[in-house]
Amino acid sequence: MVNCTHTPASPIRLCLPRVLAWFLHASARTRERKVDFCGPCDRMVTAVLCLGCIEQESQALLNFKSLHHILMGYDPSPPPPILPSWEGHECCKWEGIACNNVTGHVVKIEISSGCVSCLSWEDTTDGIEPNYDDFLPDLYAEHLNPSSSLLHLKHWIHLDLSGVSLGSTPIKFLGSMQQLRYLSLSTEFEGMIPSSIGNLTDLHFLQISSFNDGYSDDLSWVAQLSSLQYLGFYAVNLSMAHNLFQVLNMLPSLSQIHLFDCGLGNMPIINLMNLTNVQVLNLASNNLQDPVLDTFRNLTSIRFLHISQNMLTLLPQCLDKLNKLVGLYLAGNQFSGRFLPNLQNMTFIPFIRDFDLSNTNLDSVPLWLSKCKSLVKLGLANNLLQGSIPYALRNLTCL
Repeated sequence: MVNCTHTPASPIRLCLPRVLAWFLHASARTRERKVDFCGPCDRMVTAVLCLGCIEQESQALLNFKSLHHILMGYDPSPPPPILPSWEGHECCKWEGIACNNVTGHVVKIEISSGCVSCLSWEDTTDGIEPNYDDFLPDLYAEHLNPSSSLLHLKHWIHLDLSGVSLGSTPIKFLGSMQQLRYLSLSTEFEGMIPSSIGNLTDLHFLQISSFNDGYSDDLSWVAQLSSLQYLGFYAVNLSMAHNLFQVLNMLPSLSQIHLFDCGLGNMPIINLMNLTNVQVLNLASNNLQDPVLDTFRNLTSIRFLHISQNMLTLLPQCLDKLNKLVGLYLAGNQFSGRFLPNLQNMTFIPFIRDFDLSNTNLDSVPLWLSKCKSLVKLGLANNLLQGSIPYALRNLTCL
């Protein structure tokens, strides 16, 4: 790093080459970054680089805010203020907004719902089963006109509107924002998820939640997202998207797959060979039957498997290959006592940390749970339990 020191010569003349060289290098990058300088020229560098929010972008965000109202349900109390920090013109200081430190352009908008944080795609170590009732958005954007608001923001790379119901607003316009790397939406539109999202080839994170008959019958556009690490569809009807598993097999970069309540009960079974990096697989609430789990028998990297609220009666022996599994969620299936012998001898049992056996027709607490030496959280609610709790469970000291 060049050392700028005070001399009788003009400090501006001495430091200007340094400032200019850094600015030309950094302005070519669009990602959000922290500017870190030291030395006597700090104040001048900061003055040059730390631009305020661009007026046009600030106004676009205020226009977007003006289209929202609070979803209060039957609560008679006065609604809380909407995005209260979104006032004035310094939008880079607003909650949920981040700007590029060099150009001042808005690069991140995050108005997230309560449940997105508990499905954090960057931290797969907690294994917390989310409360999907909390996934509903808090705000409603009525009559959103993308051309008059969001399209003025051309530099964002992170867009999280999961806390905003976009109503019947078409979201095709998002396909033109090819610099996006993170996209999370809640929609109520009736119709097909637009294939134009496949134009966002830099996406690492894609999550779409639908609450009013959103669907897709062809997911070939997802295969274009070759950098995708997190794919989440929540309450999106994929029952006719028979190429779903073929498309997933074309995305070896995936580390999390969330397909919650997507109607996957009749999906054709294929052998997924390429998904060697998947750590989280969420197939809850899909009316799945026993054979479909064979599709995932080669996904040995899975650490958290969510298959709650399905129609499973047995667990296939292929689950024994999941020797990295630390979270298994089986609640609300149609198991009988027959599935327990299979389960107790699985290789992952000594390492399981989060185990949900709620509402699985258990009539007693299995003695073999004492083998789960790493267990931190155990769900046994809503079963038919009788008798005493096995004394051997006293050894589960992490519970």
